[in-house]
Amino acid sequence: MSAMRISVVIATKDRPDDLKECIESIFNQTELPDEVVIVDSSKDNRSYKVVQRFNLSSGVKPFFRYFHTSKQSSTFQRNMGVEVAKGNIIHFIDDDVILEPDYLRQINAIYRNDSTGEIAGVGGLIIRDKRTVGRGFLIDLFKKIFLLSNDNGDGRMLRSGWALMQFRKNTSKISSTELLQGCCSYRKEILSKYKFDENLSGHAVREDIDLAFRISRKHKLIYTPFAKLYHKASTTGRESEEIFYQKYIYNHFYIFRKNMKGSIINWLCFWWSEIGSMLGVIFLSFRKKSVKPLKGALSGYFLIGKDLVSTKHSRS
Repeated sequence: MSAMRISVVIATKDRPDDLKECIESIFNQTELPDEVVIVDSSKDNRSYKVVQRFNLSSGVKPFFRYFHTSKQSSTFQRNMGVEVAKGNIIHFIDDDVILEPDYLRQINAIYRNDSTGEIAGVGGLIIRDKRTVGRGFLIDLFKKIFLLSNDNGDGRMLRSGWALMQFRKNTSKISSTELLQGCCSYRKEILSKYKFDENLSGHAVREDIDLAFRISRKHKLIYTPFAKLYHKASTTGRESEEIFYQKYIYNHFYIFRKNMKGSIINWLCFWWSEIGSMLGVIFLSFRKKSVKPLKGALSGYFLIGKDLVSTKHSRS
């Protein structure tokens, strides 16, 4: 096998303070990457100044490479990062995360020990809010009944098109998985064949699940709970709450129709899960005393309806 060269790709937008903390955690790694590629779509130069303060001479790892784009789309930015990256292992890191010091070493070790090269991607344990200590029996039960995404799962895609991640269920064993989420890594040769879907634009929702699931149909993915990072889920630089819930609903439909077999059972599972999604959004709007989540969800269903009508007309 050829020598491993490690690239970290960070897509960022208007989060200079978060980016600074993220880069500091990269410098604190027990195994440094060969380069860090920053693809910035910020409206000003504050993030650029952060990178410049960290940038070292080309003879010292990690070497920072900065690119700016006016296209504010995380999928486009990540694909751009892959194109310019020089490493053969690509780590995707969100700009609002903090890596534990052993994060990169734990993931790189799995690639290093893979003598056959069959492992296409590796992801670690993402810790945010109370994911690793539970979210309550009733919430878990609600999600299970309505076939919704849950962090207390086994790393597979449900027939409804929602994802079961392993972040709470598996905190002690390296295992195979169908899905990698958010911050993860892939071999560059794999990313030359599979790209982030740029139809999922802006601050994309579930684009990571879509990519991982497509790759896992033909290649092996690994989850390791020993590579840990903390996701702060920064509110800076995000789209409005209304837009988020529009994407939450519509992107689920888009990814389901794109990746799941269109059997009657799968479609029944999909629509059953949408009942659960809508009940959850209604409860959230009531709790927040805001109609924005509900308006966003209804807008998402409107887009689904347009797509279904368009598909019906194109077939007639």
